[in-house]
Amino acid sequence: MYPSQSDAGYAGYRPVPLQPGPYVSLSARWMTRIAWAHFALMWGVIALIHGVSESWWLGTMVVYLPRIPWVAPALVLIPLSIRWGWKPVLINLTAGLLAVGPVMNWQSGGLFRPAVDRQAYRLTVVSCNVQSFRPKFDQVVVELNRIGPDVVLFQEAFEDHALLATLFDGWNVHRVDEYLVASKLPLKYISTTFVPGFERVTAVRYEVETLAGPVAVFNVHQTSPRRSLTQLKPWSPLIGSGIETVEQETTLRDVEAMKTRAFTEPEGLDQPVLIAGDFNMPNDSSLFRKHWGSLQDAYALTAVGYGYTSPCSQGKLWPGNTPWAQVDHILANEDWQIERCWIGESAGSDHRLIAAQLRLPQRKKAP
Repeated sequence: MYPSQSDAGYAGYRPVPLQPGPYVSLSARWMTRIAWAHFALMWGVIALIHGVSESWWLGTMVVYLPRIPWVAPALVLIPLSIRWGWKPVLINLTAGLLAVGPVMNWQSGGLFRPAVDRQAYRLTVVSCNVQSFRPKFDQVVVELNRIGPDVVLFQEAFEDHALLATLFDGWNVHRVDEYLVASKLPLKYISTTFVPGFERVTAVRYEVETLAGPVAVFNVHQTSPRRSLTQLKPWSPLIGSGIETVEQETTLRDVEAMKTRAFTEPEGLDQPVLIAGDFNMPNDSSLFRKHWGSLQDAYALTAVGYGYTSPCSQGKLWPGNTPWAQVDHILANEDWQIERCWIGESAGSDHRLIAAQLRLPQRKKAP
């Protein structure tokens, strides 16, 4: 029988605490090892993105695939590790912060936004890959009307749309190839650049006459790596299938970016420069940093978040209007001060628009 409260000897009874057995200790050690492996994995992904990136096919794949799934291990391992003490919890939490931070390319320039001259001339620019005005261009129009930009740059504007006449009524509009530029200010078409390899026009140059003087504006659309990446299969590392295609296309994209960048800095150009469009590469990719990293990135400098703009279409394993790639950018040379930059919200195209407000202080004259 169990002792009752009336038993005289019960007052001295104390339960003996259980001591950690071999099984408990072994489980705690394994959980800590798994946490360290998780931590090492995140640093490995960061090294692929910010180190080798597009110089190795695996880095290319990591850069362009969705990065949100890298948070999943932390969501699973943090609750599981709570039972085994603070150490595995802390390690998994740190790994999770690496995932939502540098792995997913969280940008915090807006927390340290530099001061701008608010008396200087202000220009509002919007860029959007309109995907032949599908699926719901009217949603893009609503956003544009709300923003009230001075200059609009479209890519993949291959044909006309009934809403364009109303949207840009009284504006200066020019279209060449897939590129459309509309400006409330005087607009002058200068030239295009055709890049061999993918055999396409990758950029168009314009001059916009602002109240602060002429400005060089470039509308850019570089080639996507999507077609080569779809050739990769789970068994590709074993048999090499698809890897060679990715490497060949990366080389072509490198050359394309080099020639497009050269087009945006022609000899003798002495104007403030704006470059906007669908670059088809995030700003942490090695090719972007190599060719475009010397310019001011409007979103990275003044926004807080991920800046994802594409794709907005719904996939088999991905919800609609949930972009996971930052491929659209607005860049500026040192003549500009960037006041703010933000990403649109609608899924009127497969890309969300990107908008920026910039200031143009009076240029210092050379001695």
